[in-house]
Amino acid sequence: MDHYRAIEQLIYRYAEHIDGGDFDALARLFERGAVVSLPSGWRLAGYSALKEFYQRQIIIYPQTGTPCTSHQVTNLMIELNAQQDRATVRSLFVVRQALAGSAEREVMSGRYRDQLASDGGGWYFTERKILPIYFGDLSNHFRGQLDVRRAP
Repeated sequence: MDHYRAIEQLIYRYAEHIDGGDFDALARLFERGAVVSLPSGWRLAGYSALKEFYQRQIIIYPQTGTPCTSHQVTNLMIELNAQQDRATVRSLFVVRQALAGSAEREVMSGRYRDQLASDGGGWYFTERKILPIYFGDLSNHFRGQLDVRRAP
């Protein structure tokens, strides 16, 4: 698999894991990385911190074992460095949610700015910046009130 396809697969894996409610696999994507939410500025690094955050914050519905969401990631712009061991990826995301008895609705959209690195084991995240643009009703997706302006 070429570098571009491998990077795409990593980016899409994030969406697959979060939509599947697999917070263990999701946090493993950041064992050597961090997630930063802008403009709020909170930053969580490493497996343990991210797994705990996702388990605490995201609502899982017992009927499906998932958050009933669909993260759609598009418009990937991948830039490799000359040595092809580092990459910057810009993309757009839309999060939709459909609960039993309700129509699907958009709950959030924005941009991702990813920094990646590659070693003998493949590509991995070193940093994901989440730049939200639109917030819909997040009350069925996040526990409590998510204040996007301050650290969790």
